[in-house]
Amino acid sequence: MKRFVYTTLTLTLCLLFGCTPEEQTVRFLLFSDLHADSIADGSERLQTILRAGADRQVDFFVDLGDIAQPSPANEPLREMLINASAPVYHAIGSQDLQKASKQEFTAFYGLKASHYYFDKGPFRFVVLDSNFFLDEEGNEQAYDHGNFDVPELRHGHFSQEQHEWLTEVLKNKKPIYVILSHAPINDRISTPNKNRDLHRIIKEAMNSGTRIAAVMAGYNHSDNYQVIDRINYWQANSASYFWTGNDFVNRRSGREPLPEWPEQISYDTTLYAIIEINSQGTITIKGMQGGFVDPTIDREQLQKRYPFPISSSIKDRELTY
Repeated sequence: MKRFVYTTLTLTLCLLFGCTPEEQTVRFLLFSDLHADSIADGSERLQTILRAGADRQVDFFVDLGDIAQPSPANEPLREMLINASAPVYHAIGSQDLQKASKQEFTAFYGLKASHYYFDKGPFRFVVLDSNFFLDEEGNEQAYDHGNFDVPELRHGHFSQEQHEWLTEVLKNKKPIYVILSHAPINDRISTPNKNRDLHRIIKEAMNSGTRIAAVMAGYNHSDNYQVIDRINYWQANSASYFWTGNDFVNRRSGREPLPEWPEQISYDTTLYAIIEINSQGTITIKGMQGGFVDPTIDREQLQKRYPFPISSSIKDRELTY
């Protein structure tokens, strides 16, 4: 009887004066582009990431792709992920499929599909698969064993099936959404181009009342943030290095470059972000400050080649949605 009276009184007061919903928060560690197959210290960097997550008691980890090939050589790395202090959720990266199919990757890392979602509290994290390209006839093809050596505007696409799937997912207005992928949906950084149809789906969902906290991606090895049509687009820097392209060669502070990957400028710090999202509309990103192992690179000339920031850090940011 007492519980009934208390509940009735509470509901009456809420109707008269309004009630503020209880704030709920999730904390997770996000990293991207580890590229364990093309660096000498991939295992050590992953250990640093997993240890940091355990120390901060994160609810889960997010890997935004290009972590490591699904191969017997990477069994120890997979064991590290299995034994992490919290679940690890993966987006598939393009370089994850240089020597593998999507089916091999999902089986190796225990994904239920190449795109999926998972729920944590009031939040729904939607993981998309950006690993599609258009062939010369304009037909959609899936990345498979490195078959995606095509011009920039033809790769990094999201399948038509995902467009339809995401449209249906976002009709549920109860969760607060975070959308994750390897390649960014805002492919031209400040103006979505090849993925403008997917951007439109997200924008229309927001305009109809769906709460979308942020859209997060990796791929560019750049710490970058844009607001486009009220949507938070954040790109995470690589955990390991910046890819300079063929015009710049990293000599690793006077030493000869790795012959197979000479176009890397390694970071002297393993980069990741601790992210907290609360249900009241705030996203807090705690990043890492690092430096380049080879500081002699001509940053001014390098920056002219790319439309996004080049740095060896992930900035702290406070976002709202």
